[in-house]
Amino acid sequence: MAEPFKCPVCGNEGVQKVAAISMAGSWTGRSLSIGGFAGDVGGSSFGGGTLAQSAHSGASNLVKLLSPPSKPWTSKPIGIVLVLITMTVVAALSAIAWIGAGVSPVSAAGIPCLVMLVIYAAVFLSWNNGRWERDTYAHRLATWSRLIYCSRCHNVYDPQTSRVAPADLMRNLLL
Repeated sequence: MAEPFKCPVCGNEGVQKVAAISMAGSWTGRSLSIGGFAGDVGGSSFGGGTLAQSAHSGASNLVKLLSPPSKPWTSKPIGIVLVLITMTVVAALSAIAWIGAGVSPVSAAGIPCLVMLVIYAAVFLSWNNGRWERDTYAHRLATWSRLIYCSRCHNVYDPQTSRVAPADLMRNLLL
């Protein structure tokens, strides 16, 4: 295990946690501009003024480079349940309509049930993939919170695993 606050590449002891750099390096602010003018043309006086207010925010390139991993999209279980219930009702109504149109009951019920089975499988697989994404995100965020940045050699390292990467390839350490 590497020493937490000593760069394993160049030996620099003036290193910083990536999370601290990320929090300290972004900024927001407001500006207020006041302007005016006056003049006299051909005996007529004129004048006016402006007042402008604007908001600004930003981050340094290093902060953008060392930003935390992005949070994955999460679906709500109730939404999935409602979609599945709605699709089941639509399949049942279409089967009833097909039976009314003279199609045999086996075909009328079988086709929508087959389609529903495929849709249920797709929804289930996407929900499990979303769960995997959330679990992976928690792991990536925990790793990111441990990372240390060395300004001398521009490397990022994980003191727990001793893995090192250039700052622009920091995302490789999060895998």
